[in-house]
Amino acid sequence: MKLIELDRATTERCVQFGHAIVQRYAAGETPRSLAVSSHGAESNPRVQARAKMAECILAVWLGLALDPLFEQSLRPWDLRTARSRIDVKQTGLNGQYLIWPKRKNDIFAAKEFDLLVLVKNDWNAGAPRGWIEKEDFFRLKSVAGEGHKLDPGTWYVDQELLEAMDRLPGYVPPVALPVLASFAPPMAFAPRFERLEWVDVVGPGIGRFRCDCGQEIVAEIGVITRSRAKNCGCLSPALVSTRRRRAA
Repeated sequence: MKLIELDRATTERCVQFGHAIVQRYAAGETPRSLAVSSHGAESNPRVQARAKMAECILAVWLGLALDPLFEQSLRPWDLRTARSRIDVKQTGLNGQYLIWPKRKNDIFAAKEFDLLVLVKNDWNAGAPRGWIEKEDFFRLKSVAGEGHKLDPGTWYVDQELLEAMDRLPGYVPPVALPVLASFAPPMAFAPRFERLEWVDVVGPGIGRFRCDCGQEIVAEIGVITRSRAKNCGCLSPALVSTRRRRAA
């Protein structure tokens, strides 16, 4: 498992976040979160920082911006891609399970997210291990009993039951990321779109993408830019012009 190491600035930002969230707990600003906190996490800035680092590691792996992770928000998920709302679960590098804390069992069904991702990290270095859809987690979960290393009543799934990260909905594989020197003008490739999902590589520097409406386009990797699609017709002007260039 190749580790992603967060830079010093992001690490410090996570540390500051950890202290800030503990202060918010102490001030009574987050009563709902406090009600389901466990193992003293509400008063442990290091635990809070490590959890935020796990979110950042996944965001880096996905090519997402980090700033939204530090915004105060009432959103029930941790990250969002064009296709999925993600709840990040963190464990150590030697951890084995994706865990749903038992104090949150009662809110599992109501909490809004599409899938869970297990990130294994040792402070600011780690990597995503795998993912599972919300419904599959509930169906496949085990419940820790007496004598288990997890607290009795904890829901968990072994990491071996998780889907591989390269099968994550909307994932763009590394082969699609480089901007080839032959592109004119070279553009930074944005791996997440409002309505587009990566499908596969068609040829050298050429990728296939699918819109929410089901329509597929073939375009040069690195030429497509992030743009809000209208309705498809739905493909944005930038994407339509890219498709026509390829067809010419």
